[in-house]
Amino acid sequence: MGEFIYNYLKKPRFIYVPIIILGIFLGVLSFFSLKIILLILLAIPLIIFAFFRPEIGLIIYIGTLPFNNYIPRTPGLEFVSVAVFLKLLIFISLIIKLVKKEIKFVNAPQNWAILGFTSIALISTSVASNLTYSSKYLWDLFHILILYFLIIHLINTKKLFKWTILVLVLSGFITALFSINQYLFGFSLRLSNNRIPGTFGNPNLFSVFLNFLIPLTLALFLIEKTTIKKNFFIIILPILFVAHFLTASRGGLISLVIIVFLLFLKQKNKLSILSIFLILFLIFSLFIPIIFWQRAGTLIGVTQGMHSERLRTGILRTKSWVAALKIFSDNFLIGVGPGNFINSMNYYLPSISKSLTNKATHSTYLQLPSELGIFGLFFFLTLLYLTYKDIKKSQKNLINDKNMFRLAQNLEIIFIGFMISFLFINILFFPFLWTLFALSIVLRNLNEKNKNIILN
Repeated sequence: MGEFIYNYLKKPRFIYVPIIILGIFLGVLSFFSLKIILLILLAIPLIIFAFFRPEIGLIIYIGTLPFNNYIPRTPGLEFVSVAVFLKLLIFISLIIKLVKKEIKFVNAPQNWAILGFTSIALISTSVASNLTYSSKYLWDLFHILILYFLIIHLINTKKLFKWTILVLVLSGFITALFSINQYLFGFSLRLSNNRIPGTFGNPNLFSVFLNFLIPLTLALFLIEKTTIKKNFFIIILPILFVAHFLTASRGGLISLVIIVFLLFLKQKNKLSILSIFLILFLIFSLFIPIIFWQRAGTLIGVTQGMHSERLRTGILRTKSWVAALKIFSDNFLIGVGPGNFINSMNYYLPSISKSLTNKATHSTYLQLPSELGIFGLFFFLTLLYLTYKDIKKSQKNLINDKNMFRLAQNLEIIFIGFMISFLFINILFFPFLWTLFALSIVLRNLNEKNKNIILN
């Protein structure tokens, strides 16, 4: 159907007919909603990309991921954003190409780990006390699996891989600028305890996203050869750091410190990299809000004014971690059901006020087994192991390709950053985590493709 439309529109004598029909249609809609007209005009090129160049449509979609909370909803389907609709169109296009054998199915070991994880999530849903929470969990899982599936199949060249990294950095740059704008002009800081959430609605998630971007931005800075591009990426870096400080996320800060330390260790020219980070920190420390220093001080107990918050946070997290372990112990095999940790907290910690039991564990390592049991934990840890294994193997095979090697090296640092973040934040369905899973497979496939070319 898509090819028929494409061939039809290629004929000059027929091009006027759809334009006239579209003009009449938009003219009628103009009496109802200008917003719908703009969405339709935007959707037309996106639909073309989705069907005929799904890889381009996917990169566009990846660029929209940080802005999901701000993207317009699909008219008539308000629970689905326009970006999600685009993703589903790309997915349909990919299925057609797989059926036609225009694209080969990517058979990766991670797929089996994900299949096992998804199966446990579905089985565990049968014991869930609150199906509403489980339904939301499965809906989120469905979306990230589509994202993963699209990336491993459509990002199949070095050029597309680099474009994906570039679009991620550019979208993050815009998000960071938006967060600084939030701080300076027009965001009610009281809504988030004087912390900036960016476009994510949550300061902790925003900090994890920035931790994801900083190594990628540094890699692009180091691999670019032209001065203009290098200057562009070196300008982005301090803006990302400032945005990170505005989140005042303690878990994000711990991960950031480790990421920066690893970036320093991995570079050959350590003095120049150290100088860059020191200069950036000294300059922008003048603009860091006091809430950052206060919350950072609670990590080592030097902030007296924040003692009550530190005590309250410590009590809350300790009790929620103990509750998670109890839930896991009582529901060892398949947990209490996906998304049902918070619901179970009311039973395991009845003495704590409702405002506290409605909090998450702030730990992926504990919330995951409490909800999906030992089997869910096993498959997820297997996925992590296979991802890290692919990244390390790619580095070894890419040693002669300096640009790709540097990107693979920094993906390893991002992976370690996620492992640290798991201790403090529940980010199981964070789309950029699953993007990392998929990119590790893309790296491995690119290596195998290069080997086949050399052998032939």
